[in-house]
Amino acid sequence: MADQNRTEQATPKRRQEARKRGYIPRSPELTASLSLLGGLLALAVFGPAAMRNLLSYLQGFLLNLRVESLSEQGVAIQAIMVGVQVTAPLVAGSMVAGVVASLGQAGFILTSRPIEPRLERINPIAGFGRLFSFRSVMELGKAFLKILGIGWVALSSLRAGLPLLPGMLVLPPGTLVSVAGGEILRLAIRLGVALVVVGVLDFLYQRYDWERNLRMTKQELREEIRETEGDPLVRAQLKARQRALARQRMLRAVPKATVVVTNPVHIAVALRYDPPEMAAPVVVAKGARLMAERIKEIARRHGVPVVENPPLAQALYRAVPVGHPIPASLYRAVAEILAMLYRLSRTGHLVKR
Repeated sequence: MADQNRTEQATPKRRQEARKRGYIPRSPELTASLSLLGGLLALAVFGPAAMRNLLSYLQGFLLNLRVESLSEQGVAIQAIMVGVQVTAPLVAGSMVAGVVASLGQAGFILTSRPIEPRLERINPIAGFGRLFSFRSVMELGKAFLKILGIGWVALSSLRAGLPLLPGMLVLPPGTLVSVAGGEILRLAIRLGVALVVVGVLDFLYQRYDWERNLRMTKQELREEIRETEGDPLVRAQLKARQRALARQRMLRAVPKATVVVTNPVHIAVALRYDPPEMAAPVVVAKGARLMAERIKEIARRHGVPVVENPPLAQALYRAVPVGHPIPASLYRAVAEILAMLYRLSRTGHLVKR
């Protein structure tokens, strides 16, 4: 029933916490199979040259067995160097493929949590339960797939190679070793590819199982949102308080406005223009309905002219945020209003509405 209630996808925070614990989707089968295949491919590319070096060394060693100048130390050093040349491709290919496989599955992660001692690991009851868990069934199925894939590849390769066997028996020893070694290497590469396919399937299952185990209940999701973003009620109250403070600051700027442009009923926009300080008029307050009435009321109380111009008021209300200058497209319309107010103030006929 607990798993049935976990219907929500894991959040980024939950995924990050899982990574910190070392719980990541990773398939050891895929890493091992890619390491094996990488080593075999490197051996296929660099192996012939390494074998030639080995044969050359053995030939030179056998020819110089009776030379007195050949010391035990020199023989050991040469043997080590040849051994490194022969095994280096296999080791280097395996290491590079293994590192790439590990990083490709989960990226770089460094944590000691997976190896920390935990009592539940030695609990016999929990261990007995794991023997009959769904994961155990999947491990059994994975082992069956491995056996099936390896058996099919081996049988198909042997069946294809049987007709060549009589001809190989009459080859010279050197050629026979080379041909047989090439066939064995090709068989090993096919087996490595089959194991990689099984590893990919295992990784897909590990990814699915990881996602399933990280699912959250609705309650867990709400609690995490509350922890990361705060209580929704508190956030709503803070936003309401911020809006109220913004409205108060805006209304305090209306008495310093140069003009208030109205719709005339639904919209009011207060503009301030001080040529020495401003390159263009700035919207210091705007509002609709009740807020528009408040702006007009404050403007009349402080002697700020109120001008009715519905198209301009609507354009200013929609296009210009509070505290921003008007766009160039509205310069002419606003300039006509300011010029009219200037003429009326010069003649003493400015009407404060």
